Amino acid sequence: MPKAEALSAEKVLEDMHPTPIPMPRDPQVAVNEEFEAAKQANTKAAWELFLRRHPDSTLAGAARRELHKLGLNTKDE
Repeated sequence: MPKAEALSAEKVLEDMHPTPIPMPRDPQVAVNEEFEAAKQANTKAAWELFLRRHPDSTLAGAARRELHKLGLNTKDE
């Protein structure tokens, strides 16, 4: 491809996407943030929401323990 054509193609792509497309977010980061939010709230509703959204997460066991500390039972226990 001649250089002029390559530059033209690059210009078309820039016009289509004037700002860089961000990289996809690491899903584990979102899980960690939601766990921390549940930990801050430390309520039955917060822990149950976390467990509904992330039942197979590596943090699910910790969430169940925190829920148990509140004296609450979950269906999985």
